[in-house]
Amino acid sequence: MSVHYFKLAGQRFALDTASGYVTAVDEIAYKMLVYLTPPLPEDCPSAIRYDMAKYDSQLVAKTYASLLELHKAGKLFTDVPFAPETFAKKQLILSSAGDPVMIGDMAAGFSLTITDTEDPDAVIALCKTAKAAGAASVTVYVTKDGSFDADCLMFSEAQYDAHKKDAPQVGVVFTCGKDAPSPLAEVVRLADAGVKLIDMKIAEDEISVTALCKELSKVAKELFLREKEGRPVTFLPFARMEGSIQAVTEDTKAFSADRCAGCDHRMCCSGRYVDDTQCAVMEACADAQIFLNLNR
Repeated sequence: MSVHYFKLAGQRFALDTASGYVTAVDEIAYKMLVYLTPPLPEDCPSAIRYDMAKYDSQLVAKTYASLLELHKAGKLFTDVPFAPETFAKKQLILSSAGDPVMIGDMAAGFSLTITDTEDPDAVIALCKTAKAAGAASVTVYVTKDGSFDADCLMFSEAQYDAHKKDAPQVGVVFTCGKDAPSPLAEVVRLADAGVKLIDMKIAEDEISVTALCKELSKVAKELFLREKEGRPVTFLPFARMEGSIQAVTEDTKAFSADRCAGCDHRMCCSGRYVDDTQCAVMEACADAQIFLNLNR
Protein backbone atom coordinates (compact mmCIF):
# COMPACT_ATOMS: atom_id res chain seq x y z
CA MET A 1 0.00 0.00 0.00
CA SER A 2 2.56 2.56 -1.09
CA VAL A 3 2.56 5.59 -3.32
CA HIS A 4 5.53 6.61 -5.45
CA TYR A 5 5.80 10.37 -5.89
CA PHE A 6 8.29 12.27 -8.01
CA LYS A 7 9.01 15.62 -9.64
CA LEU A 8 9.81 16.19 -13.30
CA ALA A 9 10.11 19.44 -15.24
CA GLY A 10 8.65 21.43 -12.35
CA GLN A 11 5.57 19.23 -11.97
CA ARG A 12 4.68 16.74 -9.23
CA PHE A 13 3.16 13.30 -9.74
CA ALA A 14 1.87 10.45 -7.59
CA LEU A 15 1.68 6.80 -8.69
CA ASP A 16 -0.20 4.23 -6.62
CA THR A 17 1.86 1.04 -6.81
CA ALA A 18 -1.13 -1.30 -6.44
CA SER A 19 -3.83 0.27 -8.62
CA GLY A 20 -1.41 1.81 -11.13
CA TYR A 21 -3.34 5.09 -10.95
CA VAL A 22 -1.24 8.16 -11.81
CA THR A 23 -2.20 11.74 -11.04
CA ALA A 24 -0.58 15.16 -11.11
CA VAL A 25 -0.65 16.86 -7.68
CA ASP A 26 0.03 20.34 -6.35
CA GLU A 27 2.69 21.30 -3.80
CA ILE A 28 0.48 20.78 -0.73
CA ALA A 29 -0.76 17.34 -1.82
CA TYR A 30 2.79 16.33 -2.74
CA LYS A 31 4.07 17.20 0.76
CA MET A 32 1.02 15.69 2.45
CA LEU A 33 1.63 12.30 0.81
CA VAL A 34 4.76 11.93 2.96
CA TYR A 35 2.66 11.91 6.13
CA LEU A 36 -0.19 9.66 5.01
CA THR A 37 -0.46 6.04 6.09
CA PRO A 38 -3.57 3.95 5.43
CA PRO A 39 -6.21 3.52 6.61
CA LEU A 40 -7.03 7.19 6.15
CA PRO A 41 -9.46 8.72 8.69
CA GLU A 42 -12.41 10.84 7.55
CA ASP A 43 -10.91 14.06 8.91
CA CYS A 44 -7.41 15.35 8.35
CA PRO A 45 -5.27 14.18 11.31
CA SER A 46 -4.18 16.93 13.69
CA ALA A 47 -0.53 15.85 13.33
CA ILE A 48 -0.68 16.63 9.60
CA ARG A 49 -2.37 19.97 10.26
CA TYR A 50 0.41 20.80 12.74
CA ASP A 51 3.25 19.79 10.38
CA MET A 52 1.69 21.79 7.55
CA ALA A 53 0.83 24.82 9.68
CA LYS A 54 2.49 27.22 7.24
CA TYR A 55 -0.28 26.53 4.72
CA ASP A 56 -3.83 27.86 4.96
CA SER A 57 -5.81 25.46 7.17
CA GLN A 58 -8.83 25.39 4.85
CA LEU A 59 -6.59 24.59 1.89
CA VAL A 60 -4.94 21.77 3.85
CA ALA A 61 -8.36 20.33 4.74
CA LYS A 62 -9.54 20.59 1.13
CA THR A 63 -6.36 18.87 -0.14
CA TYR A 64 -6.75 16.06 2.39
CA ALA A 65 -10.38 15.59 1.35
CA SER A 66 -9.37 15.23 -2.30
CA LEU A 67 -6.71 12.61 -1.44
CA LEU A 68 -9.21 10.78 0.77
CA GLU A 69 -11.67 10.70 -2.13
CA LEU A 70 -9.03 9.09 -4.35
CA HIS A 71 -8.28 6.60 -1.59
CA LYS A 72 -11.95 5.62 -1.28
CA ALA A 73 -12.13 5.24 -5.06
CA GLY A 74 -9.29 2.70 -4.92
CA LYS A 75 -6.79 4.98 -6.65
CA LEU A 76 -4.43 5.95 -3.81
CA PHE A 77 -3.09 3.84 -0.93
CA THR A 78 -5.16 0.89 -2.12
CA ASP A 79 -5.18 -2.35 -0.16
CA VAL A 80 -5.36 -4.59 -3.24
CA PRO A 81 -2.10 -6.56 -3.40
CA PHE A 82 -0.11 -6.25 -6.61
CA ALA A 83 -0.77 -9.37 -8.67
CA PRO A 84 1.31 -9.09 -11.85
CA GLU A 85 -0.09 -12.30 -13.31
CA THR A 86 -3.46 -10.57 -13.70
CA PHE A 87 -2.18 -8.10 -16.24
CA ALA A 88 -2.05 -8.73 -19.98
CA LYS A 89 1.36 -9.44 -21.47
CA LYS A 90 1.91 -6.47 -23.77
CA GLN A 91 5.66 -6.20 -24.36
CA LEU A 92 8.31 -8.77 -25.20
CA ILE A 93 12.06 -8.37 -25.70
CA LEU A 94 13.97 -11.18 -27.44
CA SER A 95 17.35 -11.74 -29.01
CA SER A 96 17.63 -13.42 -32.40
CA ALA A 97 18.15 -16.65 -30.46
CA GLY A 98 14.94 -16.10 -28.47
CA ASP A 99 12.30 -18.80 -28.20
CA PRO A 100 9.41 -17.98 -30.59
CA VAL A 101 7.09 -19.98 -28.32
CA MET A 102 7.09 -16.97 -25.94
CA ILE A 103 5.27 -14.94 -28.61
CA GLY A 104 2.28 -17.26 -28.27
CA ASP A 105 1.86 -16.20 -24.63
CA MET A 106 1.41 -12.53 -25.51
CA ALA A 107 -1.88 -10.62 -25.54
CA ALA A 108 -3.16 -9.29 -28.86
CA GLY A 109 -1.68 -5.91 -29.74
CA PHE A 110 1.64 -6.59 -28.00
CA SER A 111 4.95 -5.08 -29.07
CA LEU A 112 8.07 -7.14 -29.82
CA THR A 113 11.62 -5.83 -29.68
CA ILE A 114 14.43 -7.92 -31.18
CA THR A 115 17.73 -6.77 -29.74
CA ASP A 116 20.17 -8.08 -32.35
CA THR A 117 20.34 -9.68 -35.80
CA GLU A 118 23.19 -12.15 -35.31
CA ASP A 119 21.00 -14.75 -37.02
CA PRO A 120 19.04 -12.92 -39.78
CA ASP A 121 17.00 -15.99 -40.72
CA ALA A 122 15.86 -16.40 -37.11
CA VAL A 123 14.92 -12.70 -36.97
CA ILE A 124 12.83 -13.04 -40.13
CA ALA A 125 11.03 -16.01 -38.58
CA LEU A 126 10.41 -14.09 -35.32
CA CYS A 127 8.99 -11.12 -37.25
CA LYS A 128 6.61 -13.36 -39.22
CA THR A 129 5.49 -15.18 -36.06
CA ALA A 130 4.86 -11.89 -34.23
CA LYS A 131 2.86 -10.43 -37.13
CA ALA A 132 0.76 -13.59 -37.38
CA ALA A 133 0.12 -13.42 -33.60
CA GLY A 134 -1.29 -9.90 -33.89
CA ALA A 135 1.67 -7.82 -32.78
CA ALA A 136 0.99 -4.09 -32.81
CA SER A 137 4.63 -3.32 -33.57
CA VAL A 138 7.95 -5.05 -34.14
CA THR A 139 11.22 -3.22 -33.51
CA VAL A 140 14.51 -4.69 -34.74
CA TYR A 141 18.01 -3.53 -33.79
CA VAL A 142 20.05 -4.14 -36.93
CA THR A 143 23.62 -5.35 -36.37
CA LYS A 144 23.86 -7.33 -39.63
CA ASP A 145 22.40 -6.79 -43.09
CA GLY A 146 19.01 -8.30 -43.73
CA SER A 147 15.45 -7.58 -44.81
CA PHE A 148 13.04 -7.62 -41.88
CA ASP A 149 9.28 -7.09 -41.78
CA ALA A 150 9.48 -4.64 -38.91
CA ASP A 151 7.65 -1.45 -38.00
CA CYS A 152 10.82 0.09 -36.58
CA LEU A 153 14.45 -0.51 -37.54
CA MET A 154 17.23 0.83 -35.34
CA PHE A 155 20.63 1.47 -36.98
CA SER A 156 23.87 3.19 -36.18
CA GLU A 157 23.96 6.77 -37.46
CA ALA A 158 26.33 5.78 -40.29
CA GLN A 159 23.66 3.41 -41.66
CA TYR A 160 20.70 5.72 -41.23
CA ASP A 161 20.57 7.44 -44.63
CA ALA A 162 20.95 4.15 -46.50
CA HIS A 163 18.06 2.46 -44.69
CA LYS A 164 15.64 5.21 -43.66
CA LYS A 165 13.05 4.02 -46.20
CA ASP A 166 13.24 0.33 -45.27
CA ALA A 167 10.53 0.49 -42.60
CA PRO A 168 7.74 2.84 -41.47
CA GLN A 169 10.17 4.22 -38.90
CA VAL A 170 13.96 4.05 -38.93
CA GLY A 171 16.01 5.50 -36.11
CA VAL A 172 19.49 5.87 -34.74
CA VAL A 173 21.08 4.22 -31.71
CA PHE A 174 23.72 6.34 -30.00
CA THR A 175 26.04 5.53 -27.09
CA CYS A 176 25.94 7.51 -23.87
CA GLY A 177 29.18 7.66 -21.88
CA LYS A 178 31.38 10.08 -19.99
CA ASP A 179 33.26 11.04 -23.18
CA ALA A 180 30.18 11.12 -25.43
CA PRO A 181 27.75 14.01 -25.88
CA SER A 182 24.98 14.22 -23.30
CA PRO A 183 21.70 12.40 -24.08
CA LEU A 184 19.92 15.76 -24.37
CA ALA A 185 22.50 17.12 -26.82
CA GLU A 186 22.35 13.94 -28.94
CA VAL A 187 18.55 13.78 -28.94
CA VAL A 188 18.31 17.42 -30.01
CA ARG A 189 20.97 17.01 -32.72
CA LEU A 190 19.43 13.86 -34.16
CA ALA A 191 15.89 15.26 -33.94
CA ASP A 192 16.95 18.41 -35.79
CA ALA A 193 18.46 16.13 -38.45
CA GLY A 194 15.01 14.58 -38.98
CA VAL A 195 15.53 11.25 -37.22
CA LYS A 196 12.13 9.78 -36.28
CA LEU A 197 13.21 7.36 -33.55
CA ILE A 198 16.18 7.67 -31.24
CA ASP A 199 17.49 5.11 -28.78
CA MET A 200 20.39 5.10 -26.37
CA LYS A 201 22.94 2.58 -25.18
CA ILE A 202 24.78 3.18 -21.92
CA ALA A 203 28.52 2.62 -21.89
CA GLU A 204 29.13 0.45 -18.82
CA ASP A 205 30.73 2.18 -15.82
CA GLU A 206 31.33 5.34 -17.79
CA ILE A 207 28.65 7.68 -16.53
CA SER A 208 27.14 8.64 -13.19
CA VAL A 209 23.64 7.20 -12.94
CA THR A 210 22.54 10.30 -11.01
CA ALA A 211 23.79 12.56 -13.78
CA LEU A 212 22.15 10.36 -16.41
CA CYS A 213 18.75 10.43 -14.67
CA LYS A 214 18.93 14.23 -14.48
CA GLU A 215 19.71 14.29 -18.20
CA LEU A 216 16.72 12.06 -18.94
CA SER A 217 14.49 14.53 -17.08
CA LYS A 218 15.86 17.32 -19.29
CA VAL A 219 15.19 15.20 -22.37
CA ALA A 220 11.57 14.69 -21.29
CA LYS A 221 11.07 18.43 -20.83
CA GLU A 222 12.60 19.14 -24.25
CA LEU A 223 10.40 16.54 -25.96
CA PHE A 224 7.34 18.02 -24.23
CA LEU A 225 8.21 21.52 -25.51
CA ARG A 226 8.84 20.21 -29.03
CA GLU A 227 5.52 18.41 -29.07
CA LYS A 228 3.72 21.60 -28.05
CA GLU A 229 5.48 23.36 -30.94
CA GLY A 230 4.38 20.71 -33.43
CA ARG A 231 7.81 19.09 -33.67
CA PRO A 232 7.23 15.76 -31.87
CA VAL A 233 10.13 13.39 -31.32
CA THR A 234 9.83 9.77 -30.23
CA PHE A 235 12.60 8.81 -27.80
CA LEU A 236 12.41 5.03 -27.68
CA PRO A 237 13.65 4.51 -24.08
CA PHE A 238 10.64 6.56 -22.93
CA ALA A 239 8.19 5.02 -25.39
CA ARG A 240 9.13 1.51 -24.27
CA MET A 241 7.96 2.40 -20.76
CA GLU A 242 4.52 3.61 -21.87
CA GLY A 243 2.65 0.34 -21.55
CA SER A 244 4.91 -1.43 -19.13
CA ILE A 245 3.91 0.22 -15.85
CA GLN A 246 0.87 -2.06 -15.76
CA ALA A 247 2.10 -4.78 -18.11
CA VAL A 248 3.65 -8.19 -17.61
CA THR A 249 5.96 -9.52 -20.27
CA GLU A 250 7.83 -12.48 -18.81
CA ASP A 251 7.04 -15.67 -16.90
CA THR A 252 5.39 -14.71 -13.60
CA LYS A 253 8.14 -16.55 -11.72
CA ALA A 254 10.35 -13.58 -12.57
CA PHE A 255 8.33 -11.51 -10.10
CA SER A 256 9.36 -13.51 -7.06
CA ALA A 257 12.42 -11.34 -6.44
CA ASP A 258 11.98 -8.90 -3.55
CA ARG A 259 13.32 -5.96 -5.55
CA CYS A 260 10.65 -6.52 -8.22
CA ALA A 261 7.77 -7.10 -5.79
CA GLY A 262 8.28 -3.62 -4.36
CA CYS A 263 8.91 -1.81 -7.65
CA ASP A 264 7.41 1.68 -7.59
CA HIS A 265 6.75 1.42 -11.31
CA ARG A 266 5.05 -1.98 -11.32
CA MET A 267 7.73 -3.91 -13.15
CA CYS A 268 8.77 -1.26 -15.66
CA CYS A 269 11.77 -3.53 -16.23
CA SER A 270 9.34 -6.14 -17.61
CA GLY A 271 10.00 -8.36 -14.62
CA ARG A 272 13.60 -9.07 -15.51
CA TYR A 273 16.18 -8.88 -12.71
CA VAL A 274 18.32 -5.79 -13.32
CA ASP A 275 21.19 -4.19 -11.46
CA ASP A 276 20.80 -0.96 -9.52
CA THR A 277 22.05 1.20 -12.41
CA GLN A 278 19.60 -0.28 -14.90
CA CYS A 279 16.78 -0.05 -12.38
CA ALA A 280 17.43 3.64 -11.73
CA VAL A 281 17.57 4.43 -15.45
CA MET A 282 14.37 2.48 -16.13
CA GLU A 283 12.59 4.32 -13.31
CA ALA A 284 13.77 7.65 -14.75
CA CYS A 285 12.41 6.64 -18.17
CA ALA A 286 9.09 5.55 -16.64
CA ASP A 287 8.80 8.87 -14.76
CA ALA A 288 9.49 10.71 -18.02
CA GLN A 289 6.81 8.77 -19.88
CA ILE A 290 4.27 9.46 -17.11
CA PHE A 291 5.13 13.18 -17.39
CA LEU A 292 4.69 13.15 -21.17
CA ASN A 293 1.44 11.18 -21.09
CA LEU A 294 -0.21 13.44 -18.51
CA ASN A 295 0.82 16.61 -20.36
CA ARG A 296 -0.44 15.64 -23.79
